[in-house]
Amino acid sequence: MDLKPLKKEEEFTFVFKNKIESINISSYKAMLTWNDSGNINYGFILPKKYLKLAVNRNYIRRLVKQTLRELDPVKGFNFVFMIRSKVASFEKRRSKKKCRRIKNKVRISPAISKIKLLKK
Repeated sequence: MDLKPLKKEEEFTFVFKNKIESINISSYKAMLTWNDSGNINYGFILPKKYLKLAVNRNYIRRLVKQTLRELDPVKGFNFVFMIRSKVASFEKRRSKKKCRRIKNKVRISPAISKIKLLKK
């Protein structure tokens, strides 16, 4: 499955209005919607206000993209990842744990597991 970025404001708005799953882990939040393209479309909202260093923002982007590549969904979906509050002390180890938790929640999300069960 291909990864494609969400670029337009309408694409982000679509995900916010039609979300089927919302995953909250401390200051991180992820939202999912289905799409018909069969691709994983992703977007990031990582404000400088909440995470000061560009190095850390880029690290989170790379980490989340890698997490999305490791998923093997049956159907394509749109994914928006954001930071909701200020990250006081950024640690790579903690970020990896949080991304793993998001990945596990996406795998066992009721909507996604229902589709996996139907395909088997």
